Amino acid sequence: MSIITSQQLNKYYESYKAVDVTFTKELINATGLDGRQVYFKYRQGQKPCVIYSSSMNGAKIIASMNDVLFQQLSDENNMMSLRFAFWENGSTDPILFFIQGKITGFSPINKEKPDLYFATIQYTNRPPDDLIQILGTILDAATNSKMRAEERIVLTEETNRKLNIDLKKVFLLVDNLPRKCLLRDLSFSGARIILMGNAKFILNKPVVLRLEYDNGRRTFNLPGVCLRSETVEGRKDLAVLGLKFADKGIPIEYRLLINEYMTLTRPK
Repeated sequence: MSIITSQQLNKYYESYKAVDVTFTKELINATGLDGRQVYFKYRQGQKPCVIYSSSMNGAKIIASMNDVLFQQLSDENNMMSLRFAFWENGSTDPILFFIQGKITGFSPINKEKPDLYFATIQYTNRPPDDLIQILGTILDAATNSKMRAEERIVLTEETNRKLNIDLKKVFLLVDNLPRKCLLRDLSFSGARIILMGNAKFILNKPVVLRLEYDNGRRTFNLPGVCLRSETVEGRKDLAVLGLKFADKGIPIEYRLLINEYMTLTRPK
């Protein structure tokens, strides 16, 4: 994780503390949540569980429960602590921490699995800064992707040092066929590219912009549609295309990348 100030952490906490984040498969990949090391601990033992969602105030987990465990938790006034585990890119050790809390309710998931329950947890104190940063960056990117959707990042050597996109490996997929192109700018909601050849047949057609970043270790496939085509002055063989990204299908990690850049370069 990038280093952020205590002021930014406090802003995340005050702005988003009550907002739940559901740990979908995509979000698990984006945050590095390691479900194998997640469990809740109580005085008489510990129990593996799945974190279904979390805010900065509480969480909802899925766990196998029986009468013995219910009684043990009841004897302890349902007090417990929930352990989180996250892997950060390039790190050899996970980020591990406990959050103290109280289980405020149970609900069975379905009749076919009578021992499997949702448990609602209320944190009894402010969570560690690591969780505030992880949830805060996700929620901040979601907020800014709407508020700053059209704000563009012009691709230059200087801006790309922060984005770390491989500008030599930018492709536009049309009918699943890749066409090499040049990237001019990016935003949360779209991009402008330069493409060689006649581009009129691409107008209003579904396309996918493929980008590699992080030294080729990751790939973004950004679905959208080509809305505009302009000629390049003095070059009839080139066209500038305006792409509008789809409302769904844009990777969370792409929004995080754009949001981090905009946050770092925001005028003070």
